[in-house]
Parts: sequence; C-alpha cells; structure tokens
Amino acid sequence: MDTRTNAIAQSLIGHTGQINTVLKLDDTTVASGAGPNSYNGPSDTTVKLWDIRTSRTTKQKQFKSCARALAALSPSTLAVACGDLTVNIWDTQTDTSTSLGSNFEIDSVVALDANTAAYGSNSDIKILTQI
Repeated sequence: MDTRTNAIAQSLIGHTGQINTVLKLDDTTVASGAGPNSYNGPSDTTVKLWDIRTSRTTKQKQFKSCARALAALSPSTLAVACGDLTVNIWDTQTDTSTSLGSNFEIDSVVALDANTAAYGSNSDIKILTQI
C-alpha cells in the first residue's frame, strides 16, 4: 500500500481460505499460509510461495490443518505452525515435510537459527532443536 495515497500496489490472489500469516523470505519471495473459510466453503490449508515480481505462486504445500504461523529457518526451509497441534518443517526445494507434534494449540513460531525454532503453545514457549 502506498501510504501517501492509500492505494494498493499489488494483490497476490490464489488462496481460497482466510490468510493467517505472511512472511518475507527474500527480496522477491513471500510466503503465505491460509486456514478455513469463515463460510462453509472448501477449506484452504495451503502454504504458498509467491514471486512478487510476477504475482504468481511458485510453490505450494497442502497441510492437514490451517497454517497459523510461519518462520524461515533458511531461505528454503519453513517452519509451519498448524491448527492440528503440529509444527511442520517444509523443505521447499525437495517438497518434503516433517511433522512435529505438540500437546497444545500453537499460535506462533519463530526461527532462532537454521536448526532451532521456538513456538508459543498454551502458556509456554517450546524450543525445537536439531530440526
């Protein structure tokens, strides 16, 4: 948005559910994570990578539950906090993911370094290492 005119400069269109989280990965790529629609339509539980130069999706990954928060462990590895009590580690280059369980709902996730993430769960902060 141009703060001088309140004009929207660009829209990235492709999710069918509510977008819960957006993360800048580099100067040309952003990631977005969606969740269920507020109406009874189909649920979108994808994380998408966008090229902001073209407004196109470059990669996407479907998860079992909505993406509530994203963190970049590296330019090609994302930690995805999902509504099914998991943190998923998605390697965007190989398109593989590893699901790490939790006993509580996860509201946020942050990368501490390439092998460590922290997430907010209930009233605690959990640290994941060697991921």
